[in-house]
Amino acid sequence: MPVKGRSGQASEMPVGAAKARQSRKSRGPDSRLGPRGWGMFIGLLLLAALFRLWHARTLSGSLLVQIPILDARVYDQWAREIAAGDLLARAPYFMGPLYAYLLALGYLIGEPGGGTALAIQGTIGMATLAGVFLLARLLFGFRAAILALALGVLYGPLVHSETFALMTPLVGALGVAA
Repeated sequence: MPVKGRSGQASEMPVGAAKARQSRKSRGPDSRLGPRGWGMFIGLLLLAALFRLWHARTLSGSLLVQIPILDARVYDQWAREIAAGDLLARAPYFMGPLYAYLLALGYLIGEPGGGTALAIQGTIGMATLAGVFLLARLLFGFRAAILALALGVLYGPLVHSETFALMTPLVGALGVAA
């Protein structure tokens, strides 16, 4: 495959080198994270985890978290039934079943209740933030990915929605994954 060198004259480049060069171009200019990039990524995720822990601890005494209401109550009861062995519903689904099964898996591993639901929600939120970073990095580069991650870390409504046993954070995570 002829390519122009620095002198402007065409020269022959081995096929493997041409493929490697093309592969580097398709990954973008900042495709490798490097130690500083990994440090920023991990640091922001740790900050996000601390923010979620602080928020969960602040609301842990609240009746909103201790006693699930409305949709959260339905998901909590449904997950308890699934964890007890009743895997199939007797009536048609009126809510998406994926979250109830995920919550039931958490209840099998941990203790049924608000603490396990908070841990599952926080894990989903952290996975969503990592997905936002990876997607932004793929589409727009490292700087945009760090900015997107930082904004996600500091976005209070996202953290607050992860406090309740609702399907909203799972829908967001699946949207990012899609």
